[in-house]
Amino acid sequence: MQAMSVTSKLHLKNAPVVETALQIQFSDIPGWSTLHHGLYYPYIRERLPTFTHLQEIPPTVETFPASSKQLQFRLRASQDAGCAQYESANSEKLIRVQRNRFAYHWLSGSPIEERAAYTSYEENLEICLNEFNTFSEFLHENSLTPIDPVLCEVMYLNHIRPNENESLEAMVQDIFNTSLGSFELFTLNRTFVKEGRGRLYAELNTNFDEGSPFVTFQLTSRINHAEGDFKDSLNDAHDWLIDKFRQLTSPNARKDRWKEND
Repeated sequence: MQAMSVTSKLHLKNAPVVETALQIQFSDIPGWSTLHHGLYYPYIRERLPTFTHLQEIPPTVETFPASSKQLQFRLRASQDAGCAQYESANSEKLIRVQRNRFAYHWLSGSPIEERAAYTSYEENLEICLNEFNTFSEFLHENSLTPIDPVLCEVMYLNHIRPNENESLEAMVQDIFNTSLGSFELFTLNRTFVKEGRGRLYAELNTNFDEGSPFVTFQLTSRINHAEGDFKDSLNDAHDWLIDKFRQLTSPNARKDRWKEND
C-alpha cells in the first residue's frame, strides 16, 4: 500500500461537504440481470429499505495517454439490467449496484438547517467495505462470478456559501486565490494526472438555492486498480483528493471558514 502523504489527513469541524461517494468498478458479472437486484434486496433491506431502479452508469476508463472522447450512439440493450439504488430511511446513506459497479454514498440531506455533519472518510470506508462484503457474499451464495476490480473512485461534493455581507466574487478569491472580477456565472475545471494510474478532476461551478448564489466544488479521484486489495486503491484515491483540496484552497479559508483542526 502506498504510504499516506503528510498532508492527506485533514480535519474540518465545519466541512462544506454535502455528499461523498466510494465506488468500485469491475468487469461485467456474467449472468447478471434485473432479477439479482431483487434477490440482493433482502440482504440490506433493514439498513436501506428504499429500493428504486435508475439508468445504468456507463463504465469509466482512464487511459494513458488520453484518448479523444467520441460520442457513441447505440440502442439500450434489452438485457441491460440498469442500476439499483438502496437508500436509508433518513436519506443519508445509499448503495448503487449494477453489473459492473458498486457504490456507497453518504449524503448530508436537506434542508440546510437540518443537514447532518460530515463524519469521516474512515467511517464511510468501513461502512462501504462491510456492505461490499455483504454484496460479495450475495454473489457467492447465488453462484455468480467473484468481482474483478478495475478502477476505484472517491468523490467529494462541497457546497460553499458566502458569509453574511460577502460577495460571491470575494469568497472565490479568498478561498481559491483566484480573482475573476465581476461575474454572473462561472465554471472552472482542472484535471490532474498520476501517469499510468489515474486522474483527478476538480470542478468549480456557480449555483443557486432559492435565489441565493453559492459555489459547488467537486473533486473526483480515480485510480486504476492493478493488483492487491482494492481498499488500497480507494485509500490512494482519497489521499490524493485530500492533498489536492489543500493545494487548491487557502489556509486562511480552511481555518476561518471550516475550522481546520479545531
